[in-house]
Amino acid sequence: MSRFAEPNEQEPGLFRGAFRPLKPRRAENELIQQQRIEAEEEMGEHLAEHDERDQARFIQQAIDGYQEQDRRAERAERRATTLLGSISIITAVLGATGAVLASSDRLEHIELRIALALSIVLAIGLFGLAALYSLQVLTSSDHWRRTATPLMLEAAGGKSERALYIHTAAALIDSIRWNQEIADRKALRLRRASIFFGYGLRVLLAIAVVFVLLSAFFPASKNKESLALQSRVNAIL
Repeated sequence: MSRFAEPNEQEPGLFRGAFRPLKPRRAENELIQQQRIEAEEEMGEHLAEHDERDQARFIQQAIDGYQEQDRRAERAERRATTLLGSISIITAVLGATGAVLASSDRLEHIELRIALALSIVLAIGLFGLAALYSLQVLTSSDHWRRTATPLMLEAAGGKSERALYIHTAAALIDSIRWNQEIADRKALRLRRASIFFGYGLRVLLAIAVVFVLLSAFFPASKNKESLALQSRVNAIL
């Protein structure tokens, strides 16, 4: 196993992960420094026979990979924010609509009212799980590994030429692999939020379709006052 990064922790189950998220990915300065030294040694062996003319190109590619992890996290957070906004609107409308339907004459049988209540609870539960995963994307307290911290700059201050190149390359790759784990976590939670959001929409669509069918085949009965008024009108006519 490479010394550039720690092994991935086991990801909890689909449902358990919403209530028992992984511990934040963190490391103390001493551990970071130790891992950087090990990474630099390994990088020195790996780049021993590389042509120095390719150094600038390699460093640029490493910088692109380093910055891409930040961009991945930002994209995940933007989508999670959009999901949260949609969930809040949908759940508010769903709750209000459920209250209206529960008092409607179209659901005269207790079985239909119970089925409607259970369906709405299921939909709200699915949207709630999607919201939990979205919040994990936005509120995770992982420590991102940076290459320009005072500790890293002090370590690079006494190096020059090839030693500085090896140190910089090792720092970038070490940071990429560490930060990639954080970005992967955010992406995984966003995918799970999207899954539960999709399930919630399916249940919501099923509720709407079933209610339309019930309205078409079992129209609501008129109340007594409407029947009395209709009879008076017929008598007058």
